[in-house]
Amino acid sequence: MSVRLQNGSFFGSAGQPVRLDDMLLAETSYGEGFVVPLHAHAHPFFCLLLEGRMVEHFERRREVLGRGCAFFHPADADHAESFEAGSARLFNIQFGGGWLDRMAGVGVELPVDHLPLAGGLVPWLATRLHEEFRAGGERLVVEGLLLAMIGAVLRKDMTRERHGPPAWLRRAATMLHDQPGADLRLAELAASAGVHPAHFARSFRGAYGCTVGDYQRRLRVEHGARLLEYSALPLSQVALECGFADQSHFTRVFRREKGVTPAVYRRMRRPSG
Repeated sequence: MSVRLQNGSFFGSAGQPVRLDDMLLAETSYGEGFVVPLHAHAHPFFCLLLEGRMVEHFERRREVLGRGCAFFHPADADHAESFEAGSARLFNIQFGGGWLDRMAGVGVELPVDHLPLAGGLVPWLATRLHEEFRAGGERLVVEGLLLAMIGAVLRKDMTRERHGPPAWLRRAATMLHDQPGADLRLAELAASAGVHPAHFARSFRGAYGCTVGDYQRRLRVEHGARLLEYSALPLSQVALECGFADQSHFTRVFRREKGVTPAVYRRMRRPSG
């Protein structure tokens, strides 16, 4: 199980942070060979690689980042780092629940995936923010730069969404399609994808517009509908084949989704003869 860090908690050596309301800015440094174990953060944040190189491990991927690269970490998403090519220094830009509440109040949802940002607007803004941090951190300037970074990341995420869910999420959806009656758990699906269950649940809802449980229930109902139409299995057996606890449970869920009971559906759809 990974460690869950609150804002202001870091691995490595942390310098004196600057706190502005519920924002926290801090530098951290790491020696050559230092390995940050698997962990997650309670809140999303940005980091900027000021010096050296690092390897970011996330979602069963390995991303090598050099000086000037930025990275967006969503909340509750497992990741790890290693510093294999010498010492390194990071600038961390963390924001807490107040920021998230204000963004949610105007309908803004942050990305649910890790985003390596090797070039473009976000690293430039993060560098400007680091300069402001070194100068003492004027709150309005810091807020403006952070808002600009969030806006840039949202635009990048919208571009990603046009290309569909990430491969790891599509593989998990395929597991659900291939085994509609199986007792697949959220933790199992997340483990197969190599991500934290909370991250998996948010990503799934963002990509498919419903919870994993709702998605699975619809697949089970559709599987049951096919069995009702093309097989002679009794209703009790159809219920078990589709992963329902019993016939009564199957009937309730099926009627809610299809508007008729399984028995009525079979009479309506079963080929004559």
